[in-house]
Amino acid sequence: MVQRINIGQHTVWIKQLAADKVDATLYREELLSFVQKKVDLSITQISHDRRGKPYLPELPNYSISISHTGSWIAFGISKYGDIGIDLELENPKIKSASSLFLNAYEQSIFPHATVPDLHLIWGAKEAVYKCFGGTIESLQKDITITSINQDQKQIHVTAYDQPVCCNYRIISEKYYLVVCATAAPTQ
Repeated sequence: MVQRINIGQHTVWIKQLAADKVDATLYREELLSFVQKKVDLSITQISHDRRGKPYLPELPNYSISISHTGSWIAFGISKYGDIGIDLELENPKIKSASSLFLNAYEQSIFPHATVPDLHLIWGAKEAVYKCFGGTIESLQKDITITSINQDQKQIHVTAYDQPVCCNYRIISEKYYLVVCATAAPTQ
């Protein structure tokens, strides 16, 4: 089943595949197939720029982002600004790795971060990184999570001293989708 999630003017489609784990070939074929069916646009190819950011050669005014984890794939598209998405499968091992991506400020404001909190923080950092086109050098130093608003499902972020707002959704019991978008595309 494909789910469509609208976050502001941006759209993300997510789909759970039959396989437990998605290999790269199946993932790309499935992704292009389901995007062609769901997006009312002529898309025959997904390309990547020199930094690895995906784009649609036929639609240069659109920004896209792709993520997959476990058996889920996600495709985000926006014609209103750059978009970055990250799909996370909950894993308790993230606690032992948190010192690799949490900076000192984040450690001070999230001293008792739960496994879901850490996945939202990591997901927001990944989504911002993708939104900025892979130009951020350090997820720990250059991106800071300042708050998580669970009522509004928002994550407030500072990246290169710019405020950025990410939105998130809990897809299923153990899967999280984080979406970051800018107001206007960077060409």
